[in-house]
Amino acid sequence: MVHTMSFLIFAFWILHITCNKRDSLKVNHSLHCADPSSASNLEGDLIIGGFFPVHIMKPTEGTQQSYDINLYGLNWVEAMLFTIQEINQNHNFLPRNFTLGYDIRDSCNSVPVALNAALDFLLEAGNTSSGNNPIEPANNCSTFYCRCKSKQTLISAVIGAASSSISVSVASLVGVDYTPQISYSSTSVLLSDKTIYPSFFRTIPSDTYQAQALADLLLHFGWTYVSIVASDNAYGRAGVDSLRTELKKRGICIALEKIFNPSLSKEELQTVIEHLKNTPKARVIILWCERPNAVGFLNEASRQQLNGKTWIGTETWGDAYQLKSLDENVVGGMLGVLPLLKKHLDYEKHLRELRPNSTAYNPWMWEYWEGKFDCFMKDPKNQWPSSIRFIQERDYYVYSTERPNVTILCPKRPSRGRPSGHFLPRNKYTNVMDAVYAVAHAVKDIFNCKNTESGLQGEECPTVNGSFVRPRDISRFLKNVSFKGRSGSQIMFDKNGDLRYGSYAIKNLQRVNDKKMDFVEIGVWNGIDGKLSLKNTSRIIWNGWTSVKPKSICADPCDPGYYSVQGSISCCWKCVKCENGFAKSNSGPEVCRKCAVGFVSNAPRTHCVELKSDYLAWQNGHGVTTVVLAIIGLIISHGVLVVFYRYRDTAMVKASNRELSFLHLGCIVAIFVLPFVLIGMPTEARCTVRPLFFGIPFTLCTSITLLKTDRLLRIFQARSRLAAGSSYLISNTMQVILASMMTLVPVTVTTVWFVFHAPEVITKVDLSREGWQVVSCGASNELLNIVILAYVLILALLCTYFAFRARKLPENFNEAKYICFAMFAFCVFWLSFFPAYYDSVGSKRDFIFCVAVLGSGYAVLCIMYSPKLHVILFRPENNTTEAFRAITLVAMKRTEGVVVSSNSTTPPRATPVSSPLPSRRESPADGFTVINGRLSAVSIGQRISPSSK
Repeated sequence: MVHTMSFLIFAFWILHITCNKRDSLKVNHSLHCADPSSASNLEGDLIIGGFFPVHIMKPTEGTQQSYDINLYGLNWVEAMLFTIQEINQNHNFLPRNFTLGYDIRDSCNSVPVALNAALDFLLEAGNTSSGNNPIEPANNCSTFYCRCKSKQTLISAVIGAASSSISVSVASLVGVDYTPQISYSSTSVLLSDKTIYPSFFRTIPSDTYQAQALADLLLHFGWTYVSIVASDNAYGRAGVDSLRTELKKRGICIALEKIFNPSLSKEELQTVIEHLKNTPKARVIILWCERPNAVGFLNEASRQQLNGKTWIGTETWGDAYQLKSLDENVVGGMLGVLPLLKKHLDYEKHLRELRPNSTAYNPWMWEYWEGKFDCFMKDPKNQWPSSIRFIQERDYYVYSTERPNVTILCPKRPSRGRPSGHFLPRNKYTNVMDAVYAVAHAVKDIFNCKNTESGLQGEECPTVNGSFVRPRDISRFLKNVSFKGRSGSQIMFDKNGDLRYGSYAIKNLQRVNDKKMDFVEIGVWNGIDGKLSLKNTSRIIWNGWTSVKPKSICADPCDPGYYSVQGSISCCWKCVKCENGFAKSNSGPEVCRKCAVGFVSNAPRTHCVELKSDYLAWQNGHGVTTVVLAIIGLIISHGVLVVFYRYRDTAMVKASNRELSFLHLGCIVAIFVLPFVLIGMPTEARCTVRPLFFGIPFTLCTSITLLKTDRLLRIFQARSRLAAGSSYLISNTMQVILASMMTLVPVTVTTVWFVFHAPEVITKVDLSREGWQVVSCGASNELLNIVILAYVLILALLCTYFAFRARKLPENFNEAKYICFAMFAFCVFWLSFFPAYYDSVGSKRDFIFCVAVLGSGYAVLCIMYSPKLHVILFRPENNTTEAFRAITLVAMKRTEGVVVSSNSTTPPRATPVSSPLPSRRESPADGFTVINGRLSAVSIGQRISPSSK
């Protein structure tokens, strides 16, 4: 506001100096554009000013500036004239004898020219010109005369301007005394600031809505990586700011954002276009600038061969007729976003009936007739043009005028038809009509105002001095107008002077035939609900005349099974495969979803599949094999038990210590039962029982074997530690107690272990096999089994050592030798178990554990008991006390001979094993005692004891 006021003070100071010297000063304006004295005006009770870009500057390389007729501006002027005439002819609208007048100026799309005209509006009491010659062209753009008057200004409202930059400048001036300004084309959001532009209104939606429509359009087609090029002015910069906000809300990224000077410097345009070429992934470009800038930019893009891009045009140029003649490789397939406007049928009829001799109120129309239809004036002073001197008058459309002897002739051209205003381009002319009607409705409400009305908001009705209405009163009443506009929209202004909502038509530039392109409406964006509705999108033709929608993305959507890892820009990412246990079935930005319990992702990570549990089940091959081997082991072990029980009173069974043998066989039976505990789905109960079922039978079995081996050594080893007074150590009771004590170790360890590590069932996905999970008791149970197994192996190694020392003792048909072999096989099974166990998973691991259990059980059962069964079942003659006595005596004599040989060189004479021995309790010759068919260990001890010699 400070800058604006400073500018106003400076402007009025310049005008003060200029007006004081107006008799001697004539200002030659450097813009060479419209002279206000040639403007179109009409006297009335209320004068409405108008700013229209009837001429626009040609883009030139030199300093000389020239202007072309702007057909859009020409049509807007005609629309304003038509509307004022329509209102004046409707005597029921405004009070009788109250008419609207106008003072229309050509802004030449130039801020300085528009400011000069705005100052003229503020300082004049009225235009001194009495109108324009309807025949003479009003193209004098060379001079500007400053006329300062002291009377009250007659300009009560201003229609315009078209450009946002011009409206910003004009609004800063006319807003000083709250003169209402209603624009039909300025969309910049800057103009919504009522603290700076208090009297500005517009009948076109602001860029806030246009930015939403553009963002929704990009989102609909999946264009998430786009380039934006804008002009460096109030329209371009403010529009890009609004668009940037909307794109961010929708997750759309800006690949390149460039601002260019509206002067269209060739070097600058080439630089911008080169940047666009170097951004190949952004195939969609939004060009936010005014129509002359857009046409110039696209012409340069054509020269630079910027092909293969899809351009999106804003409301100023989105359907400009100039685009139809540009290079189709550049603009073909482009989209335009235009305000959704209806045609006004009466005005359309007016344009069709408009002729070169019926435009007395529009002084600029002559340039249209002359340029479009080659019309010319013929009067007595003018000769026929040399090129058509010999053509008959019948080849021309002839129009008479109000001036005597003045005729207008227009060549008859089949391609153009009869000259009319029908060929003027249609764009926003209904917005001009709505702007004029808004002023008329405000004036009508002022005349009809009553102090009892609720819409006054505490203020009184304005005082109308005759036919004069104050501009600030019009501004106040404009805020409350509401009517159905010629554009088809409900004209109501919000607190910012903007329309309450805006709707847009989406148009597509398509090829009509081999030589012509035209715009086709393909959809609508409704500002009421903010929804984009496109018609049949398959009918859209894209750049290159293809129906395949272009891609404008930084990175392709990640395929199913892959998720995106964001880069520095949210729209750019790297696709990474989902982790195991996660899956993504769709392509896109979705994250990988974790599979539910009991499910796992497949190898491509596209779906979660139900896991097959891998454990040693009853029905699979490993389970069946284990059951068969265990049953065979149970049958054999039970058979051995039956045989031992059947022959429990024979020498073989007695010599084997039948009580310990039965207990030992019971442990072996338990070992063959253990696989049945290991088979089946692991549960907490099974995980608790398995270590106990593994530790107790194996420890008890190994400890009994160890004690039996130690007993043999104690009996037969010369000068043994066993003395007569310590025979209780080899008694059955003591050995059972010792075995039980050894077995308490794994029981205690297991109990303490479970106190600190509660058993649990672990489910782990098998990475080596798709769709499988391994169900086990976990690493804690495995470690506990290893601890128990280590303890059992220590006992087994001790047993092997003792058995190896006693391997040559003949007791019970060399029982120690078989114990040594059995324990050796036992250790081999379990030591080879480790690498195979840890090299497998799931049911294979459990199966290997069962094989080790069964193998060690078979080793102990077969190796230790098959020789005994052979004697019991197939050598009954050796299963007698005499046979055992003979074998034992031979062994004892050999032992005695070894002892005596230290004092005598004569070897003892051995008794043959086959020699029958007398069946008696005591051998007088040798002094041995037989107890229960076996030699008394005490007697043996006494016999070989040194004290007995």
